[in-house]
Amino acid sequence: MAGFEDNDSGFHVDAGSDIYTGSIRGSLLEYHVENGRTYHKLSEGKYMLPNDEPEQERMELLHHLYKVTFDDRLCQCPKNDGARHVLDIGTGIGAWALDYADRHPEAQVDGIDLSPIQPTFVSANCRFLIDDIENDWVFSDSFDLIFARAMLGTWGIESWEKIAANAFENLEPGGYFEIQDTKLPVRCDDGTLPKDSHLVRWSESLQQASVMAGRPCDLTPKLAGVLERAGFVGITVTKRHWPHAPWPKDKRLRYLGLWTQHVCKADLESLIMRLYTRYLGWTADEVREFCAGVSDDFDNLSFHAYWDVYSIYGQKPL
Repeated sequence: MAGFEDNDSGFHVDAGSDIYTGSIRGSLLEYHVENGRTYHKLSEGKYMLPNDEPEQERMELLHHLYKVTFDDRLCQCPKNDGARHVLDIGTGIGAWALDYADRHPEAQVDGIDLSPIQPTFVSANCRFLIDDIENDWVFSDSFDLIFARAMLGTWGIESWEKIAANAFENLEPGGYFEIQDTKLPVRCDDGTLPKDSHLVRWSESLQQASVMAGRPCDLTPKLAGVLERAGFVGITVTKRHWPHAPWPKDKRLRYLGLWTQHVCKADLESLIMRLYTRYLGWTADEVREFCAGVSDDFDNLSFHAYWDVYSIYGQKPL
């Protein structure tokens, strides 16, 4: 994986991937089309979610949900303010990186992703690299904050171990690595969620498909151990809840439920289409029909369902 070079382009692309820095060849923009959705071309098949406009819109909504969840803090570690050089891995549309860069014009913020779906014109202190984060890291400068969010179902535990080791190696002493993510299965504490509901079936089948793909959707709580094994200290875990809909009486949780409902209903198909057709043997039409039932369950306020969302961070020793 190539590092960043000193030029004015907002995009930087790994020269070793048959793509050159400063200009994105047509081959990278010729996305893989599958069941009417487009997917990344670089390292094709590594990421299960599409990169098309509906998914990009869902990513934007998800960025807001995470901010609301964590009280408008972009990260929970001490580098929410005062970072010098930041790396956002799996940046997607670049919403988090751009937000951090706007809030902290003194910081250099770099985002990396498999798809070139970030804005072309960005602030001078924000850059994007199109590359595979699972490749070897070769950066010309160290970071004091490395951040990863919403990577559920992207990597198995071995890949997470490698990424954490690379993060540790590329952080300056005292720097932080933070992960924010949710986990399956969906939970219910009062028995109001029927086991045969579409919501439970969605949670269980998504977990099944993710295991078959080697990227289980229940890894998030285990990432604290991954950071510890990589050498990080002061591991800190914060857990919050995402209600599936605005059913809680508590005003704040009800607002989180409203946004969770909004995010999930925005593009349920994107979350499962590739996984279910590739690993469960479903047809695209079966996926779409199933999503309609799941969407109805996201509107059902008699179900008191939720899932956990985490912030996990550790510090490289001084």
